[in-house]
Amino acid sequence: MTSIRAFITASIALLTVSFMAPSASALSSTGVQAVRAALKTQFDGAARLARQSGDQAAMTLVEWLTLMRRNKDVSAQRLLNFAERYPMWPLAATIRAWGERNLMQSRDVAAIRRYYAQRRPASLYGRVALATALKAEGKRDEAARLIRAAWVSPALPGAAGTFILRHHRELLSRAAHEERLWRLITDQKTAAAARHARRLSAAHVRAAEAARALIRRRANGPRLFRALPAAMRNQPALRYAYARYWRRKVMPLKALSILERAPGRARQLDPERWWTEKRLVARQLLARNYRRHWPRAYRLAASHGFSGKSRQGYRGASLAGFIALRKLGRARAAHRHFLNAAKHARSRTQKSRAWYWVGRAREKLGDMAGARRAYAEAARTPTLYYALLAREKLGRGTHPLPIPAKRPSTAARAAVNGSLIGRAVRYLRAAGGKDRLRAFVWPLALTFKGERDKLAAAAALMWDAGGPAMAVRLAKAAGSIGVDIDNYGYPLRALPGYRHRGPALERAVLLGLIRQESEFDPKAGSRVGAQGLMQLMPGTARRVARRIGVGYHHGWLTARPSYNLMLGHHYLANLVQRFGGSYILAFAGYNAGPLNARKWLSRYGDFRSGEVDPIDWVEMIPFTETRTYVQKVMQNVHIYRARLGRKSIPISRDLYRGTGRWRPHVLRAGVSAPRPKRARDRRACKAGAGAGIADLIKACGDG
Repeated sequence: MTSIRAFITASIALLTVSFMAPSASALSSTGVQAVRAALKTQFDGAARLARQSGDQAAMTLVEWLTLMRRNKDVSAQRLLNFAERYPMWPLAATIRAWGERNLMQSRDVAAIRRYYAQRRPASLYGRVALATALKAEGKRDEAARLIRAAWVSPALPGAAGTFILRHHRELLSRAAHEERLWRLITDQKTAAAARHARRLSAAHVRAAEAARALIRRRANGPRLFRALPAAMRNQPALRYAYARYWRRKVMPLKALSILERAPGRARQLDPERWWTEKRLVARQLLARNYRRHWPRAYRLAASHGFSGKSRQGYRGASLAGFIALRKLGRARAAHRHFLNAAKHARSRTQKSRAWYWVGRAREKLGDMAGARRAYAEAARTPTLYYALLAREKLGRGTHPLPIPAKRPSTAARAAVNGSLIGRAVRYLRAAGGKDRLRAFVWPLALTFKGERDKLAAAAALMWDAGGPAMAVRLAKAAGSIGVDIDNYGYPLRALPGYRHRGPALERAVLLGLIRQESEFDPKAGSRVGAQGLMQLMPGTARRVARRIGVGYHHGWLTARPSYNLMLGHHYLANLVQRFGGSYILAFAGYNAGPLNARKWLSRYGDFRSGEVDPIDWVEMIPFTETRTYVQKVMQNVHIYRARLGRKSIPISRDLYRGTGRWRPHVLRAGVSAPRPKRARDRRACKAGAGAGIADLIKACGDG
């Protein structure tokens, strides 16, 4: 590990050193030719030109481009050397894994032993390679442990699996083959599971087919499951697939009956998958028609079984706390959960969310002074969604929103532009490699971590090289490591002119939504087919074009940003109008479809008529992506209002839009009430306190 740390330190120094020949800003014309040749896959000529340029940045970039394309053809040592020397470069971990793959396939015992003399395998390829060397040295038991661990992993690459079967089949037991089958099913890799089941028995084949039908939500899935022998039905992997089937069919009570009898963590194979089902089913049970099952939803969320330090533990504590506070009225139990979430939150968003809800729980308990302290913690980064809510609680909802902006100094620009990785970015721009820039966003941000001036210079460099989308991505990366440069993260001059038709739309809303949709990338495309600046689905774009009387061509969605804006503006403005002015519903409908937004109104209550609080309604959106999307766009709107010089308004006004009423979201006046003392069974509280909500409250206390 010492050698790895030394390499990282050396790499950062190498990445940040400036090259002064002929100057810190000039690029070598031969270097540009070299990179252009590499982009055209003319790698031999590119390497020759890069050497002629004498520029380390050009040589390193050409080597990186070569390895990214020809990783199967070059030696393991070449790949591993690059990953060791430049651990901060894009996809360095992937390059190392490719090196370990080639090392594995070489079966060179001496080379393998040399490489792993002072380091551990970084990939499953590496484990298999080391096992190969150990077996050759007669250390069969050690080799078998490594091979089994790799074999049962559902992440095992195909090349490694083939290698194991060809060279190490005798090290695999029937139990290892069975565990691999169950892990593949739990990982939802049903095609691979069906193929693997044929290595076992006809019963395993039927189990794999039943799992595939369940996971793909086929109508015959439950019938195939019930036809299995009891021993197969009771396999945790099959029970997981059965619970998931009913959850995906939005039949949470059937899923709940399975999840409440979930096997212990040791038998779950993948506890995170089980927790995902628990979390999603608990959210489905928050619907109004499941009111009497809310205590069971709470128990399901509270029984996540993860430590608070993990991402899943944070999610579990947050959800359990929300259900306890807002659905069961159990403020003290909620306070305990939210404090646990706050203690172990990692990101600023997580901390803000946890402390905001700590404040809400303390308000319910009558501890106004404690609530104020919690809201102050939540508002530390004032531009976040939960910070905006907390600011309003503290009476600052109409105060000007501070926007952290930074213009880089000349010295910072020179340092970033002259660094190894900065010059690589500039070479890509000069050689026409704009499509490769995105990979350099995080390495560039991490290279200058903690240096605000240089991070602003890095954002400026990315804007120059790839436009506003690249600057936004760099600013987001900087924000995630604690440095805000919102003048780059929330650009004002990132859109072309366009002619809008139909209802007017607040500019801050348009900018805020586009930032979330495409980060101002006119060529952006999603995995489901959404296109361009406003990520329009082709079918939606065609209907809008017909409605406003303009022509339609699929290619125009990315080739003509103004055209995309015209259609997207009309679609979003009409959603706002259709939902009576509600931004919440318009944003939810834009992301998940208006039909889903209406369905959630029916399921969780209509905040427009006062059936539910709008903050709670947003929290209950069942799609994680949509819930986060609505909060992020609302956050963006407030930042853009500040950037545009608009007057600040409380976030609650936006949340209540379309309701015809408004209730300020402010801290209630009053004197803090002393916390009642209660003897508690701490052991029962920590363990989950039995089967019922009453037991939990008895053990842990309640408000």
